[in-house]
Amino acid sequence: MTAAAHGIDPRLANTPLLLDPRAWPQVSAAIEALGSAPPAPRDRIGYDLVAGIAVIEVSGVLVNRLGDRRSWGFVTGYDGIRANLMDALDDPEAKAIAFLVNSPGGMVSGLPDLAALIRAARGVKPLWAILDDSAFSAAYWIASACDRVTVPETGGAGSIGVITALVDISAMLKADGIAPHFITFGKRKAAELRASYTGMTADVLDALQADVDRLGEMFVAAVARNRAVQPGAIRRQEAACFMGQLAVEARLADEVCSADAAFLALRASLA
Repeated sequence: MTAAAHGIDPRLANTPLLLDPRAWPQVSAAIEALGSAPPAPRDRIGYDLVAGIAVIEVSGVLVNRLGDRRSWGFVTGYDGIRANLMDALDDPEAKAIAFLVNSPGGMVSGLPDLAALIRAARGVKPLWAILDDSAFSAAYWIASACDRVTVPETGGAGSIGVITALVDISAMLKADGIAPHFITFGKRKAAELRASYTGMTADVLDALQADVDRLGEMFVAAVARNRAVQPGAIRRQEAACFMGQLAVEARLADEVCSADAAFLALRASLA
């Protein structure tokens, strides 16, 4: 029996994630698909230009490097979003940029820098986060960096928190007569991995909690700055997810409307 048998993909264990916990199965499926997928074709341009609006898709699980400018639907790379943003800012035909978002979140690595880049681009061209359904956790960090956030009536925003998972299989191994041994140089080398096999200890849990807390405070500070909200108000949400109008009331979105209506409003604002 493995970590996966307990509902947690072992490749996700011991790693802080900015992810809606309800998306565990979706993330595991995305990892499996990535492992078996052929190398992606590299588009010269990774966004669609519609009525003078560069549409950058932010869909599925978010990873640091996908190696493709285009979203695969179930997974999108921060590297692709960054390249598309830079090109769209320089594109004379793109009068505005819309991030079309439908994602439960994803990796921490690469995200803070990408969100800071998006925020720094405010004022160059209108930047809208148009939620095609939901933007949770890492996806919301990206959305919050834009000038405006719209959410559908049945979509959602939020989950401003961090999660990691540990699976302690030491009791199972002991019952099966298996005794793992680790030889390391450095007391903290692979501490989380070793604890999973030999028994969880308070110092390992405390160290992971400290990392999660630091990332959480970074997340709160960024959203508070991006949305002009007091950090305490964001912190008190306790990583909740808010649907439709509730997201507006929580000051995580500016308007409840469909993605189509948001595009029409953005186009009208350009006129």
